[in-house]
Amino acid sequence: KAEISVRVADGATATAVQHHMPLLRNGLVMLFSQQSEEAVGSPEGKESLRQQALTAINQLIHEETGQGGVVDLFFNNLILQ
Repeated sequence: KAEISVRVADGATATAVQHHMPLLRNGLVMLFSQQSEEAVGSPEGKESLRQQALTAINQLIHEETGQGGVVDLFFNNLILQ
């Protein structure tokens, strides 16, 4: 289970993130489901996953809107089972 927050560069990106939330959620679920517990069990693994998730969100937003602008991604909660 993961709860995340994103920091965006501007209001247009914030609107795009909210509008495309189902697409973004699906993309993140697909990314997270590919991870093994061993891969994300260390601080380095979590940081790598955070960077991958940030890249994935920016790619999806760019594909849909032609813009990027998600500056950072934070895990509010991350539970591995």
